[in-house]
Amino acid sequence: MKFFKRVLCAAFAAILTSTTFVSCGKTVGSETGNSGESGQKPSFSWTKTKEIATTKTVGVGETVVFDVDFAIGSDNYVGLDAECDESVVGSFVIADADKSEPDFTEDFFIQKGDKGLFKQIIDFYFEHVYDKTVKAVKFKNVGANPATVNLKKIVSAEKEWYASSKIFINDKSVKLGIDMNAGGAINYLEYLKQKMQQVRMPDGSVKTGVNYANTQDDAEIMYESSNLINEMDRGRLVQQSYYGISKAPYDCAQYIGMPWPYNPVQGGDYTGTSSQIVDFEIEENRIYVKVRPLDWAKVKSITPSYMENIYTIENGVVKVENFFTDWSGYNHNSKRDQELPAFYGIISLGTLVTYRGEKPFTGDELSYYPSLGNWVGDGRAYWTDITENWVAWVNEDDFGVGLYTPNAERILTGKVGTDKFSSQLSKADATTYTALIPRLSLSSYETFSYEYYLAIGDVNSLRNKFNEMAKTCKNEDIIEWGKR
Repeated sequence: MKFFKRVLCAAFAAILTSTTFVSCGKTVGSETGNSGESGQKPSFSWTKTKEIATTKTVGVGETVVFDVDFAIGSDNYVGLDAECDESVVGSFVIADADKSEPDFTEDFFIQKGDKGLFKQIIDFYFEHVYDKTVKAVKFKNVGANPATVNLKKIVSAEKEWYASSKIFINDKSVKLGIDMNAGGAINYLEYLKQKMQQVRMPDGSVKTGVNYANTQDDAEIMYESSNLINEMDRGRLVQQSYYGISKAPYDCAQYIGMPWPYNPVQGGDYTGTSSQIVDFEIEENRIYVKVRPLDWAKVKSITPSYMENIYTIENGVVKVENFFTDWSGYNHNSKRDQELPAFYGIISLGTLVTYRGEKPFTGDELSYYPSLGNWVGDGRAYWTDITENWVAWVNEDDFGVGLYTPNAERILTGKVGTDKFSSQLSKADATTYTALIPRLSLSSYETFSYEYYLAIGDVNSLRNKFNEMAKTCKNEDIIEWGKR
């Protein structure tokens, strides 16, 4: 039986590492041919419990150990009922129940002030496929004062996965998909009100638009519906990505011929390995995911950080709440352009539209950019005057996808590749890129949060939606962290 479980889980691990593979404030037949598991929430309850009821004190920078000897068997989900009056970096010490394999550890972070049960998926990459025992739980005090740690109990259960790695939610206007094999990043956005068709023109170019099979002369239909997000690799998608320290004690990797800084990326690393899912909740109209992101320029290097996302849709607008907690202990101490978020779209929506004037929210004239070049080359656009905080990538009918990040006025944007492609544009090398990029420094043991919004429509309707939202939507951390 143990051998069978090894083979089955090793096969699933290969999938994980494959390159193939609106309101403001906090809320707690398609191109893919896969409708996912939207709205089908597995039943769940904790199945094993062990009372600990032990309190220990720990000095600044010191570590305490709780011996728990908790047999979890094949369970892959562990919870800690613990109270800590300072932030702690912890680790589970996990043993093979048969004692034939060496112990391994899984790290975690509990922030000062966190309430409720801490939960973590164990052995996400299926590297330790055997019945397990949690031998001990360690807590290192990374706060400013001596701490008390009260470990009340430890629980475990089997966390069910879904039949598909792609999970969807939708309303009447928009369908949103995330990829659980890419850190829960957004890899799918579809317009539902009308058919957003991908067609091939006589000259070989590919276009995407509403009912284009009927409105474009001599158009050959390729797909009846279109995914408007480019998901060609783990670095694309729509996702969290941050830049931090680039000097000792951090060891920079070499990427595209240069030293690359600390760069946690939600989707995974440049080799195609997925980031580690720590926790998730899938509901009919809401998705929550928590990951430990990989360091982009390294090979399967899990960063000491958490990224959390809450996805919802309201009145045709996708709302994405983002939380980033770095617990590396690094003194990043340098402001960098941060991608809030990194957005990659299909090349057929190839004209960038935004407002760059001095009269925002007045209906003043928009700026159109149909011929942008590579964002890392001479053709890139780096502007600091996106005064309405939104951009849109549109087709020749001014119809496309809008991205709005309140309080973000800087932008890096561009596009690469050709519009001549024989398959789904969401899989193409050619892509558009946009990052609204406030300038700020990461900070260890603190949580940075912000929201962004996605919508589909014509430019004027997108602008009206975003400008109305601007009356109440604010990203306070973008403002406050930018002042540091």
